[in-house]
Amino acid sequence: MSKKKASEKKVTKKKAVNKKTAKKKKAKRSLEKIETEFIKRYSLSKGGYLNSKISIEELGKIEAVYNAERDTLKAATAPFLETLREIEEVHSLRIRIKKTDHLIKKIIRKQIKDKTLEITLDNYEEHIKDKIGIRVLHLYKTDWLCIHKFIMNTWDLWESPFAYIREGDPTEFYKQNGCKTKIHKDNYRSVHYLAKTKPMTS
Repeated sequence: MSKKKASEKKVTKKKAVNKKTAKKKKAKRSLEKIETEFIKRYSLSKGGYLNSKISIEELGKIEAVYNAERDTLKAATAPFLETLREIEEVHSLRIRIKKTDHLIKKIIRKQIKDKTLEITLDNYEEHIKDKIGIRVLHLYKTDWLCIHKFIMNTWDLWESPFAYIREGDPTEFYKQNGCKTKIHKDNYRSVHYLAKTKPMTS
């Protein structure tokens, strides 16, 4: 091979390397831009997001699928609402579908808390069990036990009920009825049930 041809081949190879490097840099800048916009859109802490070790691509996939699904989730509450209306002590019912930003933030918090987790589009529903929420309101404190027993006898739960209480509230009553307790920082009282949509207890 002549010196001229060798030189031309070297220049061609260098241009190809430079082109490849430029392409990588462009892709990196594009990803950083998407990441910055995502963090800004959901008011995320960049440090928290980075500590979660979940990629922006994976969060974007979850975001897209969940946004497409949200409109159909309300229909899934129908069997719960119909059954809960049978309880005489229930005063009113309200539905809450988890907002997308709350879902994304919860995924990030879970991954920060447990470094062994690897939440993806394929398994995020295994880790997020409260996409749908139903608030059951009753007028008197004594009404709760009837509602509690009905729920416990009707649905299978993912975990034990969780009672938020105020400082000084007695805990034994809740514990006797199978509830864990925790003092709420805003003095909010409520009992949370993580029910399975199926199967229902026969």
